[in-house]
Amino acid sequence: MSSDEKKRRRERFLLDRFLRQQGIKPKSIDQLKPPNPDFVIDFDGRMVGIEMTEIFIRSDKPNNRPRGAEEPLLQEVESITDLIVSQAREIYFKANDTPVLSDILFSQITRDKQKRKQIAELIADKIQDMVYGNSSEVVDWRPDVLDNGAQLLSEAVAFIHICRVPVKRFAHWTVMRPGIVANLTPNDLQDRINLKARKLKSYRKNKSIQEIWLLMVADRMRPSQRLHRRSDFPLESLSSPFAKTFYYCYADDEPVIEL
Repeated sequence: MSSDEKKRRRERFLLDRFLRQQGIKPKSIDQLKPPNPDFVIDFDGRMVGIEMTEIFIRSDKPNNRPRGAEEPLLQEVESITDLIVSQAREIYFKANDTPVLSDILFSQITRDKQKRKQIAELIADKIQDMVYGNSSEVVDWRPDVLDNGAQLLSEAVAFIHICRVPVKRFAHWTVMRPGIVANLTPNDLQDRINLKARKLKSYRKNKSIQEIWLLMVADRMRPSQRLHRRSDFPLESLSSPFAKTFYYCYADDEPVIEL
């Protein structure tokens, strides 16, 4: 499955959860491509375009760069580590038929694609060694200065846990991530509203759409999106040109807020 298809499926999943929480039952949902909004729903006899965007914990930004212009650090970490683990799993199962699930904790990441590929290969090799060098159902590994030829692995990975499973469909490989919670700020939302507002003109060219909503989502299942909204969050300080603007926190009991 391509990264674009994964993104589209994730967006549809989040939209469905938002609509269910709001009690919105559209007659139809169509997922579109640019220059249209992400979705068009038939709701209460009118066609509503919904543009979706995810909100991430952001690192401090250089003063000479506009907000929203660069990928947030935690999002980048998730993307890189997920890719490495996916590659490692693929390499392992091409060479081995013993199904194992694995949890991997990274100590640092690299933007160097060649090094990331090497790390994936080293992880696959290490897990193979763990499987065939130990008869236990569960095996753990931590870096050791005595590991020959594994300096890159020891620098990048802090811990590997594996468990034998009966069949490959249970052989999930995941990234272990520490929990981080950050306070949601008005700028987190206003900057994203401003960024998406630039596309309103192109969205309105689709004459079949009567109004356009903006749906901002924070997925608290992901460390890069564990944002907490304080009870005194100043909603009145925000403005949006969209017909309706929502902030939805998935996997949390926070109510959806409408600006």
